[in-house]
Amino acid sequence: MISYESSSSPFFEANKAHIEAIEQQLVELNAEFTGYCNGFGYEVEANFVKNQRTYTLRFIKGQTTQNGVYIPRNSHDHFETEITVDGLIDAIPFSLGRSSLVRLFTAKTLPAPYFLRLKPIEDNRFTDRLVQIVQNYDPISLQQTNTQLTGKIRASLTNVLGFIDDLAFVCH
Repeated sequence: MISYESSSSPFFEANKAHIEAIEQQLVELNAEFTGYCNGFGYEVEANFVKNQRTYTLRFIKGQTTQNGVYIPRNSHDHFETEITVDGLIDAIPFSLGRSSLVRLFTAKTLPAPYFLRLKPIEDNRFTDRLVQIVQNYDPISLQQTNTQLTGKIRASLTNVLGFIDDLAFVCH
């Protein structure tokens, strides 16, 4: 259950509308979810099972302000989605992240500043799918072992169902 701290703020109304849209998609996935939503942000955690894999998603939005010496500065919104997928069987291990320095020492398969550590594989569809995920979701990091995928995305997802479908190929 999500607790809404009601307010007449337009920021609250926007956050509430976004979380309600996510909530509808989570209901379609038969997910268990909890969290809060207010005018400054939200944090919602969802757990569900799909295709014999356990998904845990955390949707986070926070707001920070910077104090100026003489003049106050604008606030900044921080969006993040954390992902954990358990129950993978013999998945292809890889590590993907954002670092220009690490990129110098790894394959240049992904657009800058992303790096990809991956054992050579014959199937280019896998790396092509990773390129699509980078372009569509701007991940901070994704790491997959033989049995688990973890990661963070810099955006607030609007299409949770589409994202899960996009991950399905990577988590095969």
